[in-house]
Amino acid sequence: MRTLKSGLLAAGLIIGLSVNQTQAGVNVGGTIDVTYPLVLSGGDAQEGKASIWEYDLADRSFMLTHFHPKLTIDISDKVSAEALVCFANLHPASVWNAFMDYTPFLQEGFGDNPVTLRAGRFFVPFGNNENLVSPVDMKTISRPLMYVDHSQEDMELHGGPRPIFMTPYFDDGLLLYGSKWLREKKDQFWYGVYVVNGRFYNEGAFEENSRVDIEWESEDLPVADPSENKQIGGRIAYSLGKLVTMGGSYLTGKYDERSTLDNTIYGADARLALGKANLRFEWAQNPVEWIDKSGAETTPEDLYTLGTEKDYTKTGWYGQLDFPFDLIFTGSDLAKKFEFAALYSVLEGARTESANTHTFNKMSRIATALSYLPDPALKFKLEYQFTPLTDYNDTAANVAAYGDNLDDISRIMLSAGLTF
Repeated sequence: MRTLKSGLLAAGLIIGLSVNQTQAGVNVGGTIDVTYPLVLSGGDAQEGKASIWEYDLADRSFMLTHFHPKLTIDISDKVSAEALVCFANLHPASVWNAFMDYTPFLQEGFGDNPVTLRAGRFFVPFGNNENLVSPVDMKTISRPLMYVDHSQEDMELHGGPRPIFMTPYFDDGLLLYGSKWLREKKDQFWYGVYVVNGRFYNEGAFEENSRVDIEWESEDLPVADPSENKQIGGRIAYSLGKLVTMGGSYLTGKYDERSTLDNTIYGADARLALGKANLRFEWAQNPVEWIDKSGAETTPEDLYTLGTEKDYTKTGWYGQLDFPFDLIFTGSDLAKKFEFAALYSVLEGARTESANTHTFNKMSRIATALSYLPDPALKFKLEYQFTPLTDYNDTAANVAAYGDNLDDISRIMLSAGLTF
C-alpha cells in the first residue's frame, strides 16, 4: 500500500465545506493552555562538570504550551470530517488530524456504532492516556514518562532511558473502529484496527545523525516509510458497567529501508471507578531492534553486515489516582470545582554504545496536582513534581563527565487550560 497523503483528506474537507449549510453541520473549537515551570531544587551541574540534563531546567519561562484549533464537519448522517492543527512553543504549525469518517450502518443511541472507517491523518489508538490532547481532560500537568510531548522534552537525561511514544501519536493511514453495547447496555465493547505509515525517521536511517528510535525531542511530522511495509496494530477495550474499563493495545512493523528492523509495542491499561474517584494504571513495552553504528563503516551495506541487535527493551508504566473534592466535602458546591490527582510514572531502558556510557537505565517521577475549574471548560492547575535520581550508574567515565552525586529535582508547575 502506497503512502496515504493527507492532501486527500484536505480535499475531503473542502468538499465538506462546499456542502449546503442546511445539509452539513460545521463546528469550530479547540483548546489552549499555558504553563509556567519553577525549579525549587536540583538541576545544577557540579563545579567543573557537565549537567546530566539535556536541557537547562533553570532556564524555563512562561510558555504558550499548546494551541489547538479544530474544525469538525457533519457532511451527512454517515460522513463526517475533522481537522486539528497544533501550534506549540513557537514550533512550526503541524497538522495533527485531517480525516474523514464513514459509518455505513447507523444505530440508534450513543456509543453503538459497530463499524466506522476513518481515512487520513488521525490519532493512533494506543492505551488510555497517550492521545489526551485537551488540557482540561488531563488531571495533571505532567504526562507519564513513557509519553513525550513538547512540554516534557526537558526530562531527557544524557545516557538515560528514552520514551516509548510521541504524545499524541498521529499518523497517516486507515482505521476501522466501532463500539457495541452489551448486557442490556450495561457494558460496552470498543475495538480499533489500523494500518499507518510509521513514526520513525526512515530515509537515510543509518546516516550519522539520523534517528531510528523515538527521542525526547519530539518531532511534529511523521515521515513516510520508504519501504512498502507499514505499521499495523489495534486496540480493544471493555467497560464492565461504570466500575471497570480494561484495554489492550498492539503495534508492529518494519521501519528501515530494507524492511529488516522491527518496531513492536504492546500494552495494557485499566481504570477502576471507586465512586467519584478513579484509579488508573497503564503499562507498555517496546523491544527495540537496531544496529550499532559505532563499529561500522559509513555504508548501509557494512551496517547490515553487522546484523541487528535487540539488546534493549523500553518499559513504561504509571498509576494515577484522581477525585473531585466533593468526594470528601459532600454537598459543597465549591468543592465540586476542585480536583486532586496523584501520578507516579516509571520509564526503563537505555540504548547506549557500551555499559560505561549509560547513566540511568531507570527514571521515575511523582506528581501531585490541585485543579480549580470555575467553569467546565476552564481549568487552572498547580502541580508539585519530584524526580529522584537514585539509579545513577556511577562508572568512572560518568563520574568524570557528570560528577558523583546528582541532585534530585523538585519543581512547581502552574498551568491554565481552556476548551472552546
